[in-house]
Amino acid sequence: MRVKVEVTAEDIASGDPQECSSCPIARAMNRATPGRKWLVDDRFAGYHVCGRITDFPMPDSAREFISRFDRGAAVEPFAFEIDLDAPVQP
Repeated sequence: MRVKVEVTAEDIASGDPQECSSCPIARAMNRATPGRKWLVDDRFAGYHVCGRITDFPMPDSAREFISRFDRGAAVEPFAFEIDLDAPVQP
C-alpha cells in the first residue's frame, strides 16, 4: 500500500530539528497513517510493530528535506509517497 505524505507549512513551523519523533516529516506521516507513531531519520522512517521498529526507506526528496531542515536551511511544503508494503529487511 502506497501512502501519500503531505508535509505542510504547519508541520514545518511546529517541527523540531534533529528530533526523530517530532520533525515535520514524522508529524506528516503520523497524520497520513493514523495509529502509527513514526520515527524518522535521513535514511529510514520506522514505527513500532510487535515490540520492534519496522523501517521503510525514505525517498530522496524526504532525505534532502530532513538534511536541510536539520541544518536550519529554508524548506518548503512538499509531498512524497512511501510504500508500506516494502519494509527494509534486517
